[in-house]
Amino acid sequence: MLGKHHHRVIVLVLLGAWALIQHHKEVQSSEDVKWWPSPWGADDQRGAMNRITAAKVLQAKQLIRQGKMYSLGRLYERDMPIGGNRIFSMTIPRLPTTGPLGTNKLVGNDELFNGQLGHVGTQLDGLGHVGKRVGNEDIFYNGMKLSEIGSSQGLKKLGIENVGPVFTRGVLLDVARVKGVRRLPPGYAITPVDLQDALATAELVIDEGDVVVIHTGHGQLWMQDNEQYGRVHLALGWQRRVG
Repeated sequence: MLGKHHHRVIVLVLLGAWALIQHHKEVQSSEDVKWWPSPWGADDQRGAMNRITAAKVLQAKQLIRQGKMYSLGRLYERDMPIGGNRIFSMTIPRLPTTGPLGTNKLVGNDELFNGQLGHVGTQLDGLGHVGKRVGNEDIFYNGMKLSEIGSSQGLKKLGIENVGPVFTRGVLLDVARVKGVRRLPPGYAITPVDLQDALATAELVIDEGDVVVIHTGHGQLWMQDNEQYGRVHLALGWQRRVG
C-alpha cells in the first residue's frame, strides 16, 4: 500500500485475559517457580492463541448479524505518535520507481522504509517481547532461553509470525465509561475490580478463547496531542512490565 497512509496494523489486545493474568502472576513470583512447559507442549510458540479452536471460530461465526467491520489499528503515517527516539520514514524514492517497461509501458511504485516497528503506531506484541531474568538466563514464554533463540536478525522462535489468524468472539470492557470519564487519567493503573465492573456493566461473561479489548479513551489523543499520548503510553508500558 502506497501513499500518505501506508499500513494498517492490529491494536494490542488481551488474548485469553484471565489465563494470561495467572501466567503473569507466576512470572512475577519467586524464581523457584517454573512456569513452563506450557499446557500446549514444550515446543509451543502461540500461547493463549491456542484457545481459539475450530469450535470457537464456529461459535463466533454465529454472532455475526450485520457483517460490519471495524479496524482496531491506526494508520502508519509520518506524523503519528512515536515512542522515545524511534524514527519512522517511508517514502517513494522516485515517481514512478520502475518503468516504463516493454511494449505496454508498465510502470510501478516501490517504497523505501527506514525506522523501527516496535512501539511505533499500534502493534501486537509477540511472545518474544517480554521475558524474565532467572539466574544468569533471560527466560521467555515456554522456558525458551534468549541465549538460544536470540539473533541480531530477529528471534529464531516466538516471533509474531506464530500468532496466526484471529477470528473469535470479542468482548469490549469500557473502563472509561465505568469511571464516568471520556479518558482515564495518565498513568492510571486498571485494576481487576475495574475490569469486573466493566464486565458487569456490559452484562457479559468472558469465555475461553475470547479476545478482550479494553477502552481507556486515550485513543482520542492520537494525532491530536501526540506528546501527551506518548507520556500515557510510556506510563502504561512500564506499569505493565514492572507492576
